[in-house]
Amino acid sequence: LEMVEVFNGFDISTDSTDGLNVTWEAMVPEVDLFFQWCLANRQNYVETLLLYSPEWDEFASSDLRMQRLRTINDLAHNLTLMMSADVPIALRQQHSWYMIKDANDEDWQEQIDERLDWLFDGAGFDMLGTESGSTEFSHAECSTMLAWINHTAQATAARGKRAFIKCHCSPAGTCPEYDDLDFNFLPQYADTSMGILPHTVQTFALDDPSGGTYGQDNFTYMYDWMVEVAASQPERGNVFYGETAYWVNFDINVP
Repeated sequence: LEMVEVFNGFDISTDSTDGLNVTWEAMVPEVDLFFQWCLANRQNYVETLLLYSPEWDEFASSDLRMQRLRTINDLAHNLTLMMSADVPIALRQQHSWYMIKDANDEDWQEQIDERLDWLFDGAGFDMLGTESGSTEFSHAECSTMLAWINHTAQATAARGKRAFIKCHCSPAGTCPEYDDLDFNFLPQYADTSMGILPHTVQTFALDDPSGGTYGQDNFTYMYDWMVEVAASQPERGNVFYGETAYWVNFDINVP
């Protein structure tokens, strides 16, 4: 959490009364130390959640940000670490840097392609982590969402990279045109070059009692789906994505 700014290419600047005015360049050595820690702890993959706000729209896709992220990624590559960027297709929450500006845009394919070029060719990321839906609890028509997922998967593969999409445990509704499938499971119908990241929420494991969180007593149904997809689609990437480091577990002093 303390490294959000540097991993997004931000300077830290506050008013002079705080006595803090830290440039992005001054924080880079901390990134290198973090990467060394990752390697020492047998980690091989780091994902950066890239943020966006209309207040700094110009900076979000600027050459300066791209160059700073490439510097970070080069440091990781020097230690043989892979770098992934979390950039949602259309999800708009928690300042996500979504790719499709409007669900009705006719040039949505070009918008996805442009962002992928920025991430891979420009900033030097190795992988894409993306998100489904328009929020955790809402989404476009399932057929539309699937078209977006497929294009993202195919365009990423065409660039020689891998893409994974998070499959949440939130009550996001169903897909009537796909036998009332849980919307979060829609990626099982996507191009198999799109890997899946089934995940629970906060500190809950797949078999922990969850006390009714998201309307579930536990998340074993997510485990069952993972196993089903692994058996029926062995060519699809399939990795459990826990939220054990989710900030709300540690920075909010309520249950």
